[in-house]
Amino acid sequence: MSSEYKIQEWRSVHELKCFDTYFRAVAAGEMPFQVRKNDRNFQSGDILWLREWELEEGRYTGRSLYCTITLILSKFAPDGGVDVIAPGYVVMGLGKRSSIIDVEPFTTTMLPSLTLAFALDIDASEIATTPRIPKAP
Repeated sequence: MSSEYKIQEWRSVHELKCFDTYFRAVAAGEMPFQVRKNDRNFQSGDILWLREWELEEGRYTGRSLYCTITLILSKFAPDGGVDVIAPGYVVMGLGKRSSIIDVEPFTTTMLPSLTLAFALDIDASEIATTPRIPKAP
């Protein structure tokens, strides 16, 4: 099963595991960015569905949040300077984010699209409504 939903041709929702320390920092607004391997063709305007992963326990906590990607940096030195971002990785600027949503870690359906629409102030007609099963650890 794919880990993304197409909302419109220009917007996708990417489900991502987020280590607990980083999850708390994003939720508190202290970490307005994500550094990720660009294996999903992240684009400005896409939505990240960050699912908190408890590193010591090796499991999802059931807490998640949504945030929008406002900027994609794949390299800092476009004029031939030294790049500080490894090839194949991106730094994503995070914009609007939802409150933390707390559900059982292994629910059998995707969080309701209306929750996402409300959380990010997006037109609900844009959101995919296909039920989904979150990935098990």
